[in-house]
Amino acid sequence: MNIEQLSQSLEHMANQAATLDRQRGEHHVPLFDERLFSCRSRLLTPCVKEAKSTLDAIIREQNENKLTALRAEYLTER
Repeated sequence: MNIEQLSQSLEHMANQAATLDRQRGEHHVPLFDERLFSCRSRLLTPCVKEAKSTLDAIIREQNENKLTALRAEYLTER
């Protein structure tokens, strides 16, 4: 999967997450482990937004020729 496909997948996930969040409402505990998403959200939408933000940071740094393997690893592991 390339970056464009990943970006499109995240857009699709954002729409699905918004629909599910409206249907289900807030969960009683965070949906994902804090090591996976730092937002500790009880809804899906903020988690998708965090993933999109990470991808945007990777794309921005790649376009500015600042992205190294170490930096990409840091961005995806935080």
